[in-house]
Amino acid sequence: MNAFTRLYDPNRIRHRTSTNLDTQYRVLDLGNCRLRVDLNDHIGYWMFIRRKPFEQAVYHLAKEIGLSTGDAILDIGANIGSASIPACAELDCELIAVEASFQNFYILRENIEINSVKASAHHVAVTDVAKGIVPLFIRPGNQGANTLLDRWSPSKVSLAPEMVETVSLDQLLGDDDIQRIKLVKIDVEGAELDVLKGAKRFLECNNAPILMEYRIDAVGRFLGSGLEEVLSLMSSYKVEAFEGGVRSTFVPDRPYESILFTKTAM
Repeated sequence: MNAFTRLYDPNRIRHRTSTNLDTQYRVLDLGNCRLRVDLNDHIGYWMFIRRKPFEQAVYHLAKEIGLSTGDAILDIGANIGSASIPACAELDCELIAVEASFQNFYILRENIEINSVKASAHHVAVTDVAKGIVPLFIRPGNQGANTLLDRWSPSKVSLAPEMVETVSLDQLLGDDDIQRIKLVKIDVEGAELDVLKGAKRFLECNNAPILMEYRIDAVGRFLGSGLEEVLSLMSSYKVEAFEGGVRSTFVPDRPYESILFTKTAM
């Protein structure tokens, strides 16, 4: 995309000014699905410009491994469903979606209905253990950057945090859910380790591949740490880069939009 187009990206605006853009909703026809988006949010803006889903790793992997009717995709940090609904709509998969933000969750439910996707959607934040009600820090202009971590991706726009219920993945999912899930996506803005720590039973009982952001650059910049603990906890999995739907060698000191964990044979 050219520099002029990037200038109007709401995510760029939130880092440079304290302007809080009003929501501007539109339903986009993306071919294999229709999604309601906010044009004044980073994800909706780029889908409007590109005319395709914002995140396509789930879609590519679901097609590669041959998901179909009866299979379920678990999307932790589902946002408005832009990553998982296109795959579920085209392949007739079930969606188990988890989203902490009320505004994102509201649009997520609408997008599930628009596309007639069989789904269960949970308005909670997934952590290592249930911690009661905690603040979710809102990032207007890029609601995909909403986070449980106050230091994560700060912006010049200041809004009061939302209060959200917490639960561990093992507390959230029943045995039947675990058996049906054939693909997992985790996008939780720096809280990946907590999600995995609270998923001990799930990781022991389920063999689904797991897609995850690996923004080691952002983790270092905002949190002053690395992702070594994540890689250690996932040591029983093979890890690969998964960019543009293509697997390649994973380099631990490089940031990736998506990496892929695949459970190795015991």
